[in-house]
Amino acid sequence: MNHNNAIKNKNIALYFSVVGGFVTVYLMMVQNDHPLFSWATWDIEWVNAWLWMSVLDYYCCCACLSVIVAHTEAKWSHALAWITGFCLLGSPVCCAYVVYRCLSRKGLTLESGPGSEGGGSGGGIEDDGASTRYMQVGSMEEAASVRVNTERR
Repeated sequence: MNHNNAIKNKNIALYFSVVGGFVTVYLMMVQNDHPLFSWATWDIEWVNAWLWMSVLDYYCCCACLSVIVAHTEAKWSHALAWITGFCLLGSPVCCAYVVYRCLSRKGLTLESGPGSEGGGSGGGIEDDGASTRYMQVGSMEEAASVRVNTERR
């Protein structure tokens, strides 16, 4: 990975650390003021608090998935179309993206760049002379590819 990609990845990590921290604090404040399991559906303040929390939570998840799409899709026009669908049409498009990835040659791994099927512009994985294995980890909503290096001795 070159220096610019390392800086970009650190900035993205910092951004999502701050956003995740903000969402966590807001969730704790909403939970403290309007406990979720009181199910006060008749109370407009309770309903509004949890509605806004749900919206914030969804768009935070949407932003996370959008970053992955932006860095793994080969064409920016395709990435933009998926991201727009996530934001405007919600979870059906998110599910459709997972189906698309599973049925395409890409699968659910997050590899991109030279030597991977994803193409993409996410910096890719460079051959550093070490043997590399990939382990696919995932759930219905997300997947991650974990790179494991083993030094040749």
